[in-house]
Amino acid sequence: GIDQNLRSKMSKAIESGSGFFRGVEKDGSALGNSVSEIVSGMLNFAVPDLYPKLDMGARKLKGDEADKVLTAANLKGLPPIFYDTDDGLNLVTKQGNKYLPNVGAPTVVEILNFIKSQHSYGSKVTGGSLEEHFQGFDYGWERDLLRLVLAVLLRAGAIEIRHQGERYTSYSNPEARVPLTSNRAFKSATFAPRETINLKILADAAKHYEEITGKEVN
Repeated sequence: GIDQNLRSKMSKAIESGSGFFRGVEKDGSALGNSVSEIVSGMLNFAVPDLYPKLDMGARKLKGDEADKVLTAANLKGLPPIFYDTDDGLNLVTKQGNKYLPNVGAPTVVEILNFIKSQHSYGSKVTGGSLEEHFQGFDYGWERDLLRLVLAVLLRAGAIEIRHQGERYTSYSNPEARVPLTSNRAFKSATFAPRETINLKILADAAKHYEEITGKEVN
């Protein structure tokens, strides 16, 4: 039929023709012996350039990881994806005898820096805007990864969440889990960096306490 004839001609054109990506020519026959091989070869050539940070967060997730990190009594017995394994994201690190959220993990740094940057400009960061940024060029990350990393940040006390007029700072609050487990709630929820007391303020407070009470702060 016409469709079959069209597909045949298109296949021949791809196999005998050339493809271009950002001005660079790739000969079809040099990429493979079939249309699927040629298309795959072209994607292998183009995707790393379009999504240089894809590998950083491209993992197969079940979708319940955010809930796991928020409800776990401790962070020791989570799935391998949380740790520094071959396919893990290094979201949890061991310090002494404790397992703690790792705010230095590559995906965590990327997302937290984006939130801080937007917040410094006075821009509101919603789940929808996070999806728009991180699912687009450079990243290509899935929503489940974003929710997982945000859950780690919430457990670490690095961010706060606002949803339906309520502000959440504690990961142990069941209501705080809703924006990170519900697709609809996630899109409309807003995320902001949580203000923390810097070390100088803590040191000054300890000094004043000792001067007033005569007791040393442990």
